[in-house]
Amino acid sequence: MHKLIDYSKGINQTLLCLIMAGIILSGLLLHNVAIKVLTTCRVIEDKMPSLDVDEKLAPYFSCLKGLDQKAWYANEVYLRNALQIKTVNDEALE
Repeated sequence: MHKLIDYSKGINQTLLCLIMAGIILSGLLLHNVAIKVLTTCRVIEDKMPSLDVDEKLAPYFSCLKGLDQKAWYANEVYLRNALQIKTVNDEALE
């Protein structure tokens, strides 16, 4: 018989320690997973508050210089017509 499962001399403490270590490790791992799932399902609140900051910035396209806007627009029209690729929706293109 293997030494871990041989009980002829009494209970083997090594086996008990291995079982307890497995229980503790699986409990730690499952605790983190359970917290993430419950936070995602909004059963419990996230500890970190949401920080919405309005930096009062203009949209990206209007921050570009005129020549950069023209180059970006020409590239987008080329991608749509020649390759049938859309990188932005129709509203953003207008």
